[in-house]
Formats: sequence, structure tokens, C-alpha cells
Amino acid sequence: MNNKSLHPQGVRRGCKGLKPQQHTQHPQGVRRVLWAGTRPVPTRQQHTRGFTLIELLIAVVIVGILSAIAYPAYQNSVTQSRRADAQGALTQLSNAMERVFTQNNTYMPLAGGVPTAPTLGTGAATPPHIFPSQAPLDGATKYYNLSISAVAPTAITATTFTLRATPIAGTGQANDGIIELDHTGAKRWDTDNSGGFSATENNWKQ
Repeated sequence: MNNKSLHPQGVRRGCKGLKPQQHTQHPQGVRRVLWAGTRPVPTRQQHTRGFTLIELLIAVVIVGILSAIAYPAYQNSVTQSRRADAQGALTQLSNAMERVFTQNNTYMPLAGGVPTAPTLGTGAATPPHIFPSQAPLDGATKYYNLSISAVAPTAITATTFTLRATPIAGTGQANDGIIELDHTGAKRWDTDNSGGFSATENNWKQ
């Protein structure tokens, strides 16, 4: 035998053509020979590292912060979109009022108080049907009641009118304040939902 080495079980065995590279101590205490051109066999199972508790807590905190910022911003965007729908509906209703005036030289055919039917002007004591009474105009869910003011000092006359969009109780717009538009084009929005209009609420600015 040309070369002799120590077998893992302690038996001397000849291996032709191989030169010992180094000796290592086997985990069980048995000396093993690593021959040139071979790779050591892993002696321990490799485990994948997972998340630590601290890392998970940090992730939860980050998600909470993002939610606290993003959700209110989303809700505000939805509220503004619904309000804009009501403002657009008032503008269209104003145009319908002007058509009535053109035909009659007065707005009085539309007098009769606040309509209670699904459309403005249906019923014996209400104005002619000229426009839907709720906004948004499209979709099944309504957030505003549309009306022609019949209460002084904004009650309808032969030459004046005030239109109002009132948030419907129990909806997401309930506390968003009344919106008004009159015959001169003046716009008002009760931004603080106080039931009236202050000097700073004479516009529809967001």
C-alpha cells in the first residue's frame, strides 16, 4: 500500500492516488480525513432566521402610524367628493330655476315650501317637477336633501330664490354643514355645522 490513513472507525486503510489534506475532529470525537478534492459534509443542520419580537413590534407600530395618517385623509377625500356632488346639484337646480323664470317671468310657480317627495315639485301643494330632490343625482345612496327655501328672509319670491342642500341624518355627511346657493350666485357653506352662516362661510371653498 502506497499511502495509509486512519479510517473513521480506526481501521488503517490504503487509498491509492489520494493525499491527505488535513485532519479534523469529528463531532463525535472520531478523527476523519479530508482528502484533497473533497468537500466537508455539514455536521449541523442550517436553520433559516425568522423575525424577532422587536422587529414584529416595530412593524406593527409603523403600520399603525401609517393607518392613523392615511385613513383620516381618505375619509376627508370622500367627504369632499360628496359635498362637491351636492354643490354641482345645486348649480344644476339653479339653472332649472332660471328656465322657469324665462318661461314665466317669475319664480313663483316654484313656490310651495320644502318638497317632501322624491322629486322637487311633486304633489298637490308643491312646486312643479323640475329637478330631483336629493344628491348625488346618480347612485342609490343619497347624502343631501335639496330644497327651495320657503322661510324668510330667504324665501322664494317672484325675483329671488335660495337653494339649499341639507346633509341627511345618519349618513357620512350628517355633520358636514348646510350648503346654499341663491339667485345672485352667492354661495354659502356652514363649515362648522353651527346651523348658520358666519362672515367667513360665504363661499364653497374646501
